[in-house]
Amino acid sequence: MAQQENIEVLKFGGSSLADVEKLKRVAEYIQEKVETGKKVAVVVSAMGSKTDDLISLNREICQNSASAPEETDKLLVTGEMQSAALLARVLVGLGLHARSLNGVELGLEIDSTYRTINRIRNVDIITEFFKTYDVLVITGFQGVMQGTENRFITIGRGGSDLTAIVLSSVLGLKQCFIYTDVDGFYAVDPRVVPMAKRFNKITFEQALSLTQTGVGVLMDRCVSLAYKLGIEIKLMLSPSLGSSTGGTLIFSGSSLEEIEYPLHRAHQNGLAVQKLGLIKVSNIPNVPGMASKIFEAIQYINIIDSDQSLGEKTAEISILYLPDDSEKVMSSLERLKQAEQALSEINIVNSIKVVGLTLVSLVMRYTPGYLYRTFKVMAEGKINIEMYSSSGNTILVVVKEEYLQEASEALGKEFNLVS
Repeated sequence: MAQQENIEVLKFGGSSLADVEKLKRVAEYIQEKVETGKKVAVVVSAMGSKTDDLISLNREICQNSASAPEETDKLLVTGEMQSAALLARVLVGLGLHARSLNGVELGLEIDSTYRTINRIRNVDIITEFFKTYDVLVITGFQGVMQGTENRFITIGRGGSDLTAIVLSSVLGLKQCFIYTDVDGFYAVDPRVVPMAKRFNKITFEQALSLTQTGVGVLMDRCVSLAYKLGIEIKLMLSPSLGSSTGGTLIFSGSSLEEIEYPLHRAHQNGLAVQKLGLIKVSNIPNVPGMASKIFEAIQYINIIDSDQSLGEKTAEISILYLPDDSEKVMSSLERLKQAEQALSEINIVNSIKVVGLTLVSLVMRYTPGYLYRTFKVMAEGKINIEMYSSSGNTILVVVKEEYLQEASEALGKEFNLVS
C-alpha cells in the first residue's frame, strides 16, 4: 500500500452530489488531490434527497416495512450505489484509475440488532486496489450483516460519516475530511441564521455536547466514534457548492490550553433548531396509571420531549414529536379515548406545527441567569412560548413555526451565537 501520508479519506454528502454538474465538480477536486500524489478513498452518500425518496416509496408500497427488512435494506442501498458508480465513471472519464466498492465488497460488517459497525473484513482489498487505482469510491451507509456473506444491511442516519471514520481508522490515518453543504461547525444552522458563528476548531467533548441536541450538521454518533478511534474531523463546505473559508477542525483538545475549555470557551454555546409537532392532552384524571395508558398508546412513535402539569384533580400532558407522525399520534389517542372509559373525557388539542429551539451551554449549570435571559428575549420579541424545559446544560423552548427566524436570531444575539 502507499504510505499513509499519501492517502486521504474524503466523504461527500448527498447535497454535494445532487446532480451531474456537482458530481463533475467533486471529481475535478479529487483529480487535483491525485495530481499532488495522493491516493484517495472517497465515501459517498446517495444523491440529493434520494434516500428520503426511497424511504417514501417503500412506505407507499408497504406500510409495515418491518415485515420485509431485507428487501427494505436492498432498496435503500441502491442510492449510494448509484452515487458511487456515477462518480467513478466521471473520474475514469478524467483519465484517473478509479473504481467503486459497495459495502459488501468492502466487508463493512454490521451488527443486525443495533446497526453498529463491528469491523471491516476486507482491509486487504483496499491494499491491493491501491496498487492499481488512484481513487476508490466507496458506498456509505451500508455494509454486510454479521453472520452472513453477502446480505446488505444499512447503518442508519449518518451512516456514510461513520463509514468514512472507520475507513480512516483501519487505514491508519489521523484525520478524515467530511464535505457538506455548510462550511464547518456552526453555533446555529447558518441556513436559518445567516450570521451564525462558525467555530474554527472545537474539541470532541464540546462537539459531542452540542451534537447530542442537534447542533451542527454531524450526528453525535459520528463525533463519538471519531473520538473513540482518535480520528480528527475536518468539516468543510463541499467544492461542488462553493469555496470553503477554512471549515472546522474537530480535535482531541489535548494541549495545555484546552485542559479547562469550559472556562475560557464559555462563548461556545450552540442552538439546535428542529421542526416538530406539538399536541396537548388535557383533563386527564390525576390518578395513578393514566399517563401510562397515554404513552402506551403512542409507544411506537418517536417522542422528542414531553411535559406534564398537574392540577388538584386533572393533569395536562404536552407531547413533542416528529411532524411526519402527526396523524399517527392523533389517531392513536382518539382510539384510546374511545376504548378507555377513564379517559373518555380527555381533551386532545389538535396538533400544531412548532419549532423546538434547544440552547446548549457547557457552563450553563455553573452560570445563573440563562433561563431568565431566554424568557426575556422571547418576551421582547412578543414571541409566545408554547412549552419549555431545562436540564443541566440545555434549555428547550417551543414556539410556533411562524416565529422560527425571529426566535432563532433573538437567541443567537443574546447568547453570542452570531458574528
